[in-house]
Amino acid sequence: MHVNTLALLTSIALARFALAAGGHDGDRNSPYHTSCSTQWGWSGHEWKTHWTTSYTPCTTTKTITSLVTSNLSTSTSTVTVPTSSGFQPVQSTLPQGSYSGSGGSDPVSKRDVGGEGSSRHVAGRSENTHITGVWCTQWRPGKCMQTTKTVHSTTVVSPVSTTTVYAACASNNLADAFGGAPITAIFPNGGASDTENTIEADSAYDCCVLAITTPNSAFFQYTPAAAGAAGSCGVYVLDASTTCAGQDTSLYDVVSDPGDAQITVGNSYCGNIQ
Repeated sequence: MHVNTLALLTSIALARFALAAGGHDGDRNSPYHTSCSTQWGWSGHEWKTHWTTSYTPCTTTKTITSLVTSNLSTSTSTVTVPTSSGFQPVQSTLPQGSYSGSGGSDPVSKRDVGGEGSSRHVAGRSENTHITGVWCTQWRPGKCMQTTKTVHSTTVVSPVSTTTVYAACASNNLADAFGGAPITAIFPNGGASDTENTIEADSAYDCCVLAITTPNSAFFQYTPAAAGAAGSCGVYVLDASTTCAGQDTSLYDVVSDPGDAQITVGNSYCGNIQ
């Protein structure tokens, strides 16, 4: 008797373990996955099916893209305009001339366990045993939780500032002294006649650019700004009746007078200072 009871209990335990591990579909018409385990015993009374519902987690992700514009510091590009062929700066035509400077991203894994089959023979189970209960679990999708992910997209803007410089207005084409003495004036020394056009300028370099970009100009002179007044640029331009034939078209000399204000002078394409 004890041996038979032990065999029966062992048979019941094995049946529950085997059926629970494999599982089967309790309701073929259900759209949800269902797994059931069956308990066997001696009693032939009415049995019940016990249902449990398990909800699988559900997570969705909402992605928001945030556009950020980042401005970097302005980079500077310099374009140099070369001199024309054969151009001679003032410090070449005036050997004793010098310049002292007077002029800136988790997937949701799902594990589905189970198989099909409405009955299963368990080794060692007596034919006199009956179903005493069925336990079923049905998996359904749970309520979705939404998470928000913000993606920052950065656009980098780097402004470029282009500066144009003229090689013909380098410091070697500026002179404010001759033989150590300040230059205070220039005067004609042969060649074609010209006319001085006076324009406001902030530096000797700006005055030089005005001169070399003016057709038929011979040379220039810059007088630094005085209190309450802008700097003055004098551009010497050939008379309308004169054709520019290079730097020898108009010739000038320099003057140094201790009693007058220091000026900066330089050559253009139709003249030179000697």
